Amino acid sequence: PPAPAPSFIDSWAVVVATHKYKSCPRLAYPVNDARGMKELLISKYHFKPENVFLLLDEDATREKILNVLGDKLADPARVKKDDRVLVFFAGHGVTRRLPSGKSLGYLVPVDADQASYQSQAISMTNFQDVSEAIPAKHILFVTDACYSGVALTRGGGTSSGLAYLREVRRRTVRQVLTAGGADQEVADGGPSGHSIFTWALMQGLEGKAGLSGDGFITASELAAYVGPTVSSLSRQTPAFGNLVGSEGGEFVFELKHESE
Repeated sequence: PPAPAPSFIDSWAVVVATHKYKSCPRLAYPVNDARGMKELLISKYHFKPENVFLLLDEDATREKILNVLGDKLADPARVKKDDRVLVFFAGHGVTRRLPSGKSLGYLVPVDADQASYQSQAISMTNFQDVSEAIPAKHILFVTDACYSGVALTRGGGTSSGLAYLREVRRRTVRQVLTAGGADQEVADGGPSGHSIFTWALMQGLEGKAGLSGDGFITASELAAYVGPTVSSLSRQTPAFGNLVGSEGGEFVFELKHESE
């Protein structure tokens, strides 16, 4: 039989959520979304608890978020080349129209002032810089926030098979899955006390996105499940793609069987 698809050496996650904003309307479910995602990653995908950084409410400041991403996870003594990193953010997003006519998207930390997004929010340019500093081969940014202005190239396909999985795991990738665009709002009132986007995301990761039945879910398969599910339940259009610099890889979730 063919050799199994190689597993990653280590998995890391940064899970960020806030609803107690200083200058933005409060959201009902981000903290519940974050706790649910952390539990799912640990129980279903065997992320080590000590490798999951949870930043909630007053801890979800710009400084602390960028400290974890840009300092702790950029440390090659901690994160290795064959590791993978998942970043989940639940909260507000904004889009700024630039003089050139282009747009720039921001995620809004708990301490950001609406009049000072450039200095106090986290732009997609910041995430691009951070993603290049982290040694891990595979990074997936999942943002339960609505914004646009992120330069994405087309996402991967939904191919399956061990040969395909081996190849995409070998290649570098920086992927982004967002809840919606600039003129949309996060649909807070989903099932089970989650936003609609995070509920769909968790349903996909519980196994519904794994249509090939091979025990693996690629980020592309996850996006292909989450997008139509969210759009059918709310006025949101999730977006998915690769950041500049990706080299054809895929972030891959390996489903663990309950018997394990």
